Parts: sequence; C-alpha cells; structure tokens
Amino acid sequence: MISTQRKSIVKERIQMTAEQMRAMGRRQRVENKAERQDVEEKGEEKEQEEEKEDENEEIMMGIGRVISGTVVSGEEVWLVTAQESRKMEIKSLYLVMGNEYIAVEKVSAGNIFGIGGVETYIDVEQEINRQEYVMVKLPANDNLEDKEEEKEKEKEKETANKVANYLQSTLAGSKSAQSSVAVVAPPIVTVSLEPIDISQYDQLRVGLERLEMADKSVRVEHHHSSGEYLLSATGELHLQRCVKDLTERFAKCQIHVGEPSVPFRETITSLPAIVSQQHLSADSDAGSKQFGLGTATVSTPNNHVTLSFTLEPLPETVVDYLTTSAVSSSQPQSQASLSFKHKAQTVQSMLASSNHSSRLLAFGPNSAPPPTNVLLASPSALDSLAGLSTGSDLLLQALATAFQLATSAGPLCAEPMVGICVSISSITSSTDSSFSTSALSGQLITLFRDAIKSSFLTYSPRLMLATYRVNIQAPLASVGKVYPVILRRKGRILSEDILDYSPDIFCISASLPVIESFGLVDEIRSKTSGDALPQLFFSGFDPLDLDPFWVPTTIDELEDLGTVADKANLAKYYMDLVRTKKGLFVSDRKIVSSAEKQRTLKK
Repeated sequence: MISTQRKSIVKERIQMTAEQMRAMGRRQRVENKAERQDVEEKGEEKEQEEEKEDENEEIMMGIGRVISGTVVSGEEVWLVTAQESRKMEIKSLYLVMGNEYIAVEKVSAGNIFGIGGVETYIDVEQEINRQEYVMVKLPANDNLEDKEEEKEKEKEKETANKVANYLQSTLAGSKSAQSSVAVVAPPIVTVSLEPIDISQYDQLRVGLERLEMADKSVRVEHHHSSGEYLLSATGELHLQRCVKDLTERFAKCQIHVGEPSVPFRETITSLPAIVSQQHLSADSDAGSKQFGLGTATVSTPNNHVTLSFTLEPLPETVVDYLTTSAVSSSQPQSQASLSFKHKAQTVQSMLASSNHSSRLLAFGPNSAPPPTNVLLASPSALDSLAGLSTGSDLLLQALATAFQLATSAGPLCAEPMVGICVSISSITSSTDSSFSTSALSGQLITLFRDAIKSSFLTYSPRLMLATYRVNIQAPLASVGKVYPVILRRKGRILSEDILDYSPDIFCISASLPVIESFGLVDEIRSKTSGDALPQLFFSGFDPLDLDPFWVPTTIDELEDLGTVADKANLAKYYMDLVRTKKGLFVSDRKIVSSAEKQRTLKK
C-alpha cells in the first residue's frame, strides 16, 4: 500500500522597513517612466514610417501597352518621339489590373502595364500631357554597347540611327493599337475651384498640377485677373471623381466648387436675320460702316484704310473636314506649318467649286480647337497691301488677329464661332509716311473685329449645343419610365432596339444636351428602381434649329402663342443664361416682376 503525504509550502512574508519600501517605490517609478518613454519613442518612429509611406504612396508612372515582344524590369530601352530619342532604364514594372497595379518582373505582348521612375528621364510637368512616347527595344542580335570607351559615342550615334530606322517599321504595324490607347474624350464641363481656407491656395495649385499630370483628360486653367482656378472634366461623374481626388489625395484640403458651366458654339444659316440685333455687337461709333446681307464696307476713323469683305456660312463638307483634321498643338513648328499648308491647299480646292478663288490667310479660332472658320483674301486686296511702302506685313497680321478675336467670341454670348467664311474683297489705303503704322494696325484690329460681328448678325444666327449620345439599357417594364425623363430634359429619342443576347432588355439611344444632363443618371435610376443603366458619350456640337430672336408675329402665331409666347424661346433662354454668367448685357430682363405695393406700419 502506497501512502502519500501532503506538504503545504507557506511563503514567508518579508518584513520591510519604511526606508526599504520608499526605495522600492522609487525604483518602480523609474522603471515605469522608462517603459513609457520606450512606448512613446516606438510610436513616434511608427508615425514617421507611416508618413514616409504616405509620401511615397503617390509615384509618377508611365502607362502603355506592349504591342510586341516582352518588357523586362532592369533592361534598357529607347523612348522615341517625333523630335528625339533617349535611352531609359526600366526600374520597376507594374501590371495594370483594373484599379490595381501589381508589381511584376516582365510583361508580355498585349498587356497594359506601368513603368515606375519615368520622372528621371521625362520632364513630366511639361511633356507627359503633351507627348506620346513609343518604347522600342532593338533586336537582340544588334550589339548596342561597346566595351571600349573610345568608341562609345560613335556607337551611340549609330544606335540612334538604327532606332530611327527600326521605329518606322515598328510604328507602321502598331499605329492602330496606339490610336486605341490614346483616345481621350475632350473636357466639356468646367467649374471654378477655391480652397475654403484661403491660406491653402498653394496646396490647391500643387494638387491641380498633380491631377493634370495623372489624368490626361483634365484641363486646368488659371485666370490671373480673378485669381480663380478652372477645372474642366469630361462629364459630371468624372468631375466628381476629380474633386474627390483633389480633396483626399493631391491637394488634401477642403475645396469650394462652383456651379458647372458648359461651352456653346455660334453659327449662322443662309437665311437673313429676323430683326436687327446690332446692339449685341461690340460695334464702336468710330469710322464709317455700310452693311448688307453678309457684306460690309468699313473705314478707319481717319479714313486711311477702307476695307470691303463678305461673310457667309461655310459648306458642310468643309466644316466636316476641318473638324476631323484638326492640327494638334503638341506638334512641332515645322510639322504644324506643313499641316497648315496641306489643310490650306485642301480647303482652297474644296472652295474653288463654290467660286472662291481667294487665298487662304488663317484658320480660327486657335483658342477653341478645332478651328472651323477661314479667312480669305482676294488677289487684288493682297496686291494693294503689297503696294504699300512700309507696314504691309503688320497690317496683314492685324487682319488675322482681328479675325481670331472675332471668331473666338461671337456676338450672341461670347462663344466661339463655327462654319464662318470671311473673304476680303478689297483694301484701299491712303497712308502717308507721317502716320504711325502701329497705330493704324490697332485701329484696323478693332474695326475689322467689330465689323465681322455685325455682319454675323445680318444672318439668322443659331446656337450649337454640346451634346451627349445616351445609351440606356432597361427591361420592358421600365422603358416607359425612361422616355419622360429624356423628353423633359430637351432630349431626342434616336432609336430603340432589343438586345440580341437578351430579348427582355431594350437599348434606347438618345441625344441629350450636356447642359441638361446634370443629375440624369440618378434620376433615371430612381425612376426605374435601378433597372435602367445609362451611359453617356460626348458626340460633338449640334445646332439648335431656333433663332434666339424669334418672336410671334404672324396672325397664326399670335393666335396660338399670344403676344408673349406661352412656350419660351429655348435658344434665347440659353443665350441669356450664358450672357448673365459672363456679365454681359441681357435685353428684356426684368429685375422686379409681379411687384406688390407694401406699407410699413409704425407702432
């Protein structure tokens, strides 16, 4: 039998004196203080590391597509443009997968990829939004490096020549692929931005620069006179995303966003004006003027120069050609001059069939591309200018400048003109050596600019609205709820088809003015309980077939609409809206309507 004996172990309590207890408390406080300091130091180091990570979070990256071959991290390639070629080392590679960038060692053909470290080789602030680079790696059997230092420079020159020759054959096969990547919608919606805290203007400026470098479809302008920044985006959703990125990523400050504005265009028809609207033009009282339907004869105040010209609408074929063959502002000067000569020859040949034998001087306006207006001059007018002893080139430049100013801000609501042909038929000059040519050119700019606007108003004008192509997919039960939303916003239904792969889904195609599109997506989704899916694409500028100055005049119109039309003139409404925003004069605007007599009762 086994017996166990339990033993209880009692820990004896140590008796401490008061001095020993005070000493132990001091040691404990020192140890606690040291622990707190260690925790605080570790916390500060962690915060510093997080701040460094936040600073390095935004990096500059070049985005492209591999047309052929394989891109490997660490190898050297050539960046080639129309002007130059430069060697670059690929520091890091990223595979673009939706909104994510996955770090990889190599990327094969057909993939969209990103290159890190491009800011070392590219001046991103000046070039990344204006240049398109082609990355070329020469065939492996070409030895691009020479170990001998003496022959390194010669080898570099030979390599550059090989790159240029190889690039011609490479670009020929990849032209269609590049165009598919480089398609960018034009910015069409503009808002003004300012920080809520005025001390953060520098943060906003830096944030806008970063946003413009990160998003190629964004345009940023700064008005030095007012100090405000203007941000232009491709649509309402894009604008909301840009403002969110500015607030959270790039500027990191609270921003006040103004009301959105949409551009318009001004054009004319071949019909004469309904009523005289000369008060809308900035016509000065100086000088003598005679106006007919598209014809004008004007003279400077001192009668030194007399100018006769005609203004008429351009044929639609010419306008379509100028719209599709716009010269990019990023082209070099030599290439742009060649493009201008080619365009001028093509337009003159197209106008020759319309009895226009004049020489083309300029396209305009350059401030609102594409320039779809032309300035012509007859041979006799050019001969009379060439016969001047001095200042003929300066006067010719003054006429081109006046044409640019007039077409950039039309008489309706100071928006760019479209489809205008101004042909100078004769110029008579009686200048003498005692008169200043520079002063005469200034008078000629003002005179010719105002005369073009006044001749514009002799025709029946039209406003051109920026238009979206709207594609809406909705089930049969929700189709009837979509039509009222589109029609109430001044839209037009273009077509309605059933999808082949889903017979229960209808695809509605419509045309909608951009100015009426704000809040469209939310309204359609709320009306259809989320069943309809709208998509908007910018389709250009469409003319609004309504004269802004039309009023009911005939007996039938007065019987149907009354003296004050029950249905408002939509073109005049848009014109007055833009003129009010720009601070221009608006006729027939009532400051007080339906006023009532009031009295103040005293106690």
